[in-house]
Amino acid sequence: MPRAWTVINFKGWPLADTVKLVYTVLLLQVLMASSLSQPDCTSLYEYADAGPPVVEETLLAEDEQLVEYRLVIHSVNDELVPALLSVPKKGGGPFPVIILLHGYGGDKDDLIEAAEPLAQRGYAAAAIDAQYHGERKEEGRNMYSADTEVTIEAFAQTVMDVRRLIDHLETREDVDATRIGLVGASMGALLGTIASGVEPRIDVPVLIVGGGNMTLLIGESQLSRVVEIRAELDEAGRSIQEEAEALLCIDPLTFVGMISPRPLLMINGRNDEIVPVSTNEALYSAARDPKKIIWFDTGHDVPTEKSAMRAFFWFEKHLKRRFYLQNWFYLLVILIVMVPAVIILRGIVAGKP
Repeated sequence: MPRAWTVINFKGWPLADTVKLVYTVLLLQVLMASSLSQPDCTSLYEYADAGPPVVEETLLAEDEQLVEYRLVIHSVNDELVPALLSVPKKGGGPFPVIILLHGYGGDKDDLIEAAEPLAQRGYAAAAIDAQYHGERKEEGRNMYSADTEVTIEAFAQTVMDVRRLIDHLETREDVDATRIGLVGASMGALLGTIASGVEPRIDVPVLIVGGGNMTLLIGESQLSRVVEIRAELDEAGRSIQEEAEALLCIDPLTFVGMISPRPLLMINGRNDEIVPVSTNEALYSAARDPKKIIWFDTGHDVPTEKSAMRAFFWFEKHLKRRFYLQNWFYLLVILIVMVPAVIILRGIVAGKP
């Protein structure tokens, strides 16, 4: 064997295997370098562990079904976060709690209307105002902005506010902070995806008309504010792709895979133009099992009662782990169909007419 061939054959390895080894090492180095170049998005939502937040609590209302409190949470970055908390009065606690995140332009009061039906089913409910919404509005400041830093800071602040809310829930005796669900609608679904990805204490998230992929969200959404942002980007000579890359760390697509192995439910409209269907599909594809998506033949305005019922069944199954009524109904149908079929089949096998 020529000496040169012996040198190439490292320790007796065939030439092909040696080439494969070198190629694999080089590929791993490229992948490692690529991963190192990616920003650490989770660090954007971390905060110093200072124990439970200071919370100012006021009794708002009380009836036979529930008691409702107004909270002011002293959150990260000296933000005061208005919140509402409702707790059932019947059934004995502590109760599992559902965190409600509102959509763009809404506030906590929009969602706390769900408090009574949730209380009737044995759930507490908590809702906060997102940054620049509700009681946190600021003149000239907008959650959706062509100023990338403003948008990123608003998203990060709101997600940390959700985490500080959970820090407070853990101190309460009337709610069970080991069983936390989340319902986010529209913008709330974008925020809810991120929060559920970085916060393992959220056990069961439900995302209603949510999506991912900032290139698609910015480029295709017909929400009036997003249409304005496209025009502002164009005037500034900035591309949608550049903006999407800058917003990588608030893109729900970056975080949805982190939710697994917790169960994820998505509810969407097949004709949605506000959070486009392409973004719904992108988010669901990036999610990992266990997951489920429900489609309604609507636009962004999916039916409220039907969506709420689907979410309730999901929480009953995965948060309370109950064999709920819908399962019993299916079982009854199976028995009604199968029992006569088995009797007939046995008769045929026995040779009876």
